[in-house]
Amino acid sequence: MKKIILSLCTAFIAVSSFAQDADRTYKPFKVDVTTGVSILQGSGTNIGFPFAIEPKYAVLEQLAVGIRWEGLMGLHNIYSDVDNSSEADVTFGSSYIATADYYLNNNTFRPYVGAGLGMYKTGKITYKDPEDNTHDYNAPKPSSFGGMLRAGFEVTHFRMGLEYNFVNNTFVSPYTNKDIKSGYFSIKVGVHIGGGKY
Repeated sequence: MKKIILSLCTAFIAVSSFAQDADRTYKPFKVDVTTGVSILQGSGTNIGFPFAIEPKYAVLEQLAVGIRWEGLMGLHNIYSDVDNSSEADVTFGSSYIATADYYLNNNTFRPYVGAGLGMYKTGKITYKDPEDNTHDYNAPKPSSFGGMLRAGFEVTHFRMGLEYNFVNNTFVSPYTNKDIKSGYFSIKVGVHIGGGKY
């Protein structure tokens, strides 16, 4: 009897899933691959280059949840208060966050808004002192909790969006009197693999 009940439940779930998929316009599973340019918080000229991979599943036709891994190669060009010399500081940070996107329609052009929460890691930073010697410096709190807000659109398999990552991690350069913040704004483009129309 238990086997019969289990088989009936399995069949019911399978039929329900098939019926739900039959009503969908888009396939539920996809993987976003994006890159772009970031503007980093903090003093001086700060630019970064993000790269992200994000598997996602549409639990509802217009609501997709996922996990985003992102790497960010950043360049901080700040100036010392002591001798006005320039520092070129390069760091590679990363993040792992849970995400959710809400699509405003199911047309070919699909605007979306989204958010995420998770952990951000600040990488090792390389400094050049006034004598042009190179030093490595670790952030006092290399890992911290943060969040993300974004908006954009998708057309077929193309994706474009704006993102802001809120990271609670600020520290001061050991060779200057300038602060380095970890939050950043990104303009990103990419593609998604899967998730096409039925």
